[in-house]
Amino acid sequence: MKQSIAMYGACLSLALYPGMSTQAAPIFVEQGSTYLRTLPGQVAAGGVFAGAIFDPTPIAHGANLVVNRPEDIEINGSPGVIKLTAIAMHSRAPVLVAGNLFDVFVDLDPAHLSDDVGTLTITGDLTGGSATEKFTYYARFILVNAMTQAPGPTQVIKIDSVSAAPFSWSPNPPPGLFSSSDPIPTMARMIR
Repeated sequence: MKQSIAMYGACLSLALYPGMSTQAAPIFVEQGSTYLRTLPGQVAAGGVFAGAIFDPTPIAHGANLVVNRPEDIEINGSPGVIKLTAIAMHSRAPVLVAGNLFDVFVDLDPAHLSDDVGTLTITGDLTGGSATEKFTYYARFILVNAMTQAPGPTQVIKIDSVSAAPFSWSPNPPPGLFSSSDPIPTMARMIR
C-alpha cells in the first residue's frame, strides 16, 4: 500500500493513507503546490544586478515563490519533476544601470513559463530527511526609472540553479515555522 505525505514549504506534514500495511512500502510526497516566502535581503550574485538586494513581494497566500509538483514524488526514489509557477521580488533600493537609477521588479517571463522546470530529489523516511532541487527558469527583470517612474528596459535572464546543499524536511516542523493555520513558512534559502 502506498504511503503519502503532503509537502508544505520547507516542511512536510505527515498524512498517511488509511489501511496502510506494516510492510515497508514506498513513501511519496503528494502532488500539489508549495508556497514559499524568501527572507528579505537576497543579494543578486552576478550580471548587471550584481550586489543588488532583493526583498520578497507577496503574491498568492503571502508567498513570493510557488513550486508545483505535478505528480507524487517517491522518497528515496528517482528525482521528481517540479515546476516554478511564480516568483515575485523587488529591489530594496534603486539600482544603478547604465547611469540611471531604477527600481527593479522580478517575476517569471511569460514567454518561457513552460521552460521553468526542474527536479526534486527527496531522501529519508517517515521521521524526516533531506532534499535537493535543480531548476532552470527565466526571470524577467522589469526596470522602472526611480526618479520619473517611467518604464525602463526589461531584461530576461535564464537561471540554472542547484540547491547549494541539501535542505532538511520533517513531518513535525519546529514551533513557529509551520502551523495548519499558516501553511507558508518563512524560508532561509531561496531558489538560486
